[in-house]
Formats: sequence, structure tokens, C-alpha cells
Amino acid sequence: MTSKLTPEERDIRRQKLFADLDHLDVPNAVKAMRHALGKTQAEYAKMADITRETLSRIETGEYNPTLEILQKIGAPFGFEIGFRTPATRRSGKGPV
Repeated sequence: MTSKLTPEERDIRRQKLFADLDHLDVPNAVKAMRHALGKTQAEYAKMADITRETLSRIETGEYNPTLEILQKIGAPFGFEIGFRTPATRRSGKGPV
């Protein structure tokens, strides 16, 4: 099994997740992303280039990830981490 999605697979899964992520806190958003790929914590952590322990602590809310870690977690989906204005939130465009 490859650790990278094709651009088409990534876009399809990204579109399905995008609306839901707006309404989730960080731990639940990270879990939703991992579950969307059907990955274990160990598999997703490897894809994101972080440790399984770090991913576990983020998903349980024990650890607030840095921007760098959030960028790594979003990378398998091609997500850009940043700030969204009310206009970009309504349009569905802009960074997560």
C-alpha cells in the first residue's frame, strides 16, 4: 500500500472532509482525517512524518500541536494550514 494518494483521490477525499472540518475541534478533525483514509494511528503518523505517540496525544486532546505539526498532519490531503476570513469560510476556499 502506498503512503501517498493520487491527486484525484486526494481531491475527492478532501472535498468530503472540507465541510465537516469547520465544525470539529483539532482532536476530532485529526481523527476524521485519519479515518477518511482508513489508516491506523501508526500508518497515518508515518504518512505525516510524526510519531504515533504524538498523533495519539493530539487525538485525545492531551497535546496541542504546533503549526508545523498541523501542517504535517494536513499534508496527506494537501491541506494548507492558516487563517480563514468569514468570506473564505462561506466560499469554502482558503486554508483549513
